[in-house]
Amino acid sequence: MEWCCIGRVSLEVCKVMPLYRFHLNGSTPAHDLLGQELADDNAAKEHASFIAHRLGTANPVAVRQENFISVRDEWENELFQVPLASTTV
Repeated sequence: MEWCCIGRVSLEVCKVMPLYRFHLNGSTPAHDLLGQELADDNAAKEHASFIAHRLGTANPVAVRQENFISVRDEWENELFQVPLASTTV
């Protein structure tokens, strides 16, 4: 038994999901200070696509090549980029 996030349990029981950050890069950058715990990189890519579509649909003028979501791991390593997109363009 070891100590982990939920008390003294087997470390196999205490599985923490990885933390991802979703920074907006481009003409108006914004940094994700809190991040989001997600199951894996595929879930992070899906979440980034959701954010990119929400931002692009809310502000279609922002849908330009230089504007994208930079998905980063908990150590700030960039995993991938997702361009802003709009369902109205």
